[in-house]
Amino acid sequence: MNEQNKSKSATLIDIAMPFIAVILGLAFCYFAAPVIVPVIIGISLAYVFYPAVKFLKKLKIPHLAALFIVTITTLVLFAGISIVIYYQGTEFIKSIPTLRAELESFLIDNFAKFRETVNNIFPDLIPEGEGRRLVDNTLQNLDYQKVGEIVFKGLGSVFSFLGNIILISIIAFFLIMEADVFKRNLTLAFGKENQIITGQIMTEINRQISSYFALKFIITVGLAIVYTAGLLLMRIDYAYIWGPLAAVITLIPIIGAYAGGIPPMIVAVIQYDSAIWFLWVSLFFLAVQFVESYIISPKVFGDQANLNLTTVIVSTILWGWMWGIIGIILAVPMTAAIKVICSHIEPLHPIARILEGRIKF
Repeated sequence: MNEQNKSKSATLIDIAMPFIAVILGLAFCYFAAPVIVPVIIGISLAYVFYPAVKFLKKLKIPHLAALFIVTITTLVLFAGISIVIYYQGTEFIKSIPTLRAELESFLIDNFAKFRETVNNIFPDLIPEGEGRRLVDNTLQNLDYQKVGEIVFKGLGSVFSFLGNIILISIIAFFLIMEADVFKRNLTLAFGKENQIITGQIMTEINRQISSYFALKFIITVGLAIVYTAGLLLMRIDYAYIWGPLAAVITLIPIIGAYAGGIPPMIVAVIQYDSAIWFLWVSLFFLAVQFVESYIISPKVFGDQANLNLTTVIVSTILWGWMWGIIGIILAVPMTAAIKVICSHIEPLHPIARILEGRIKF
């Protein structure tokens, strides 16, 4: 009887331990976020830098010089883009009162047409002046001055964020510079008896994550260029804001691909005083997203992450709760790395089984 009880206890412990380990790990990530997040972003940036460094080394440029060139070039490009977005954002803030008046006029005029059509079928169903009342009730709760202040503060923090980017770039710089030493020390840190399995884990994580970050960066930059060019061709105001913003929002799993087009759709309707422009801009974004999601990404990424849809959704919510927008953007690669670790450690195999599936980036 005692042996049976011991067996049951051992089984419960075996089941509970993986989940306890995950809970403790997540708690550590949450409370140590101020330290961990810059390091994680630095590692992510190192993965983005490395292909360019590798390419320059093939041109016979020394490793340190190649790394320095890539880092400085990235910072200069980021600073230039930030300045353009800052000035476009300042102009957008100045135009908020005008946009509000144009939006109000557009809504009232179109509601009047809608009222006339409905009342022709059902006489006196919608009373006169109802459009003005609905629009006033909708817009009066929007404090546009406050919106302007919030946006201005956000734009004003661009250069502060640039300072953080410099710190993160330094982390990425040294990670790449000492990549071999770091890998060797990490392998030895878990003891000689675990060198093989540690090496396997690092190799598989590197295989899955390195191409993800590098290619995702290229695709995001490409989307920013395509979105901006398309909006400029349609003469949508503040295209230099909406294009890069939409591209960055696509980094958010599931909903990001569709949410990025909403601001320019609204601006287009107000700017041209016609609802048809909502359709044109939405068709443009849907066409670009179709090509990216169903043609480019499947060919480029395949099913490297091997995560199921539920895992992606839950991990996005969880990492977003812990680390904010950075957690949302890094949810997929972070979860993929955790799955790799769990799949190589026998007590954590149940976690790997729960996470795995077939979903394409």
